[in-house]
Amino acid sequence: SILIVGNSLRPLVRSVKIATAKFAFVAHTVGVCIASMSPISSWVGMQIGFIGGVYETLGGPWAKADPFSGFIATLQYRFLPLLMLVFLLINAVTGRDFGPMLDEERAALLLPDAPASSSKEGERAAAPSPDGPLDPPAGTPLRARNALLPFGAVMGVAFGGMISQGLGAIAQLPLASRPAPTVVNALRFADSVSALIWGSACGWLVALGLTLQQRLLKLPDAMEAWSTGMKEVL
Repeated sequence: SILIVGNSLRPLVRSVKIATAKFAFVAHTVGVCIASMSPISSWVGMQIGFIGGVYETLGGPWAKADPFSGFIATLQYRFLPLLMLVFLLINAVTGRDFGPMLDEERAALLLPDAPASSSKEGERAAAPSPDGPLDPPAGTPLRARNALLPFGAVMGVAFGGMISQGLGAIAQLPLASRPAPTVVNALRFADSVSALIWGSACGWLVALGLTLQQRLLKLPDAMEAWSTGMKEVL
């Protein structure tokens, strides 16, 4: 997600003259802090697995403890991510920096404006000098729906998949120990990793369909971009 946000917002960051170091710090901090506390993330799924393993090792009454509830109970003690988010909020409200970050922000204000050409109404064309292999070719119209629809597909399918998996897992439990089919219980029994994989695949298919439907790229070029993106993630 950090790679997606970074590549998507790079032109905006340049246009408003935010230092790349500042943007990288904000993107990484928000991405890591939220992912460490959000149930809809593979990171939290791994943490729940670790907690469950510790419960089994302890044995006794801990062997029957719910690792998801244990994870929820630890949220109030996550001082680092919580305080980092508060720090970012204070920094954004006050607009004040210090140390090397202040030097980066001052240097960013001296950069020339990024060139941008207009195409149709409500659209922008990509700048003639791309920053990397995942940037669109020069003159490609930049449409908001080409980002919003894939993002929405990823989130919708991932969350819906977790709910569906969790409810299915609950239905297979013995009736005597079956909890109520609520959203929280569904998230407890869901496999977040597989749901996120399905969500990512769905988002990629939506992005591919939009690209081909608008003739922004040919299929070989789109597959090459997908391969490059996979290398960036891995």
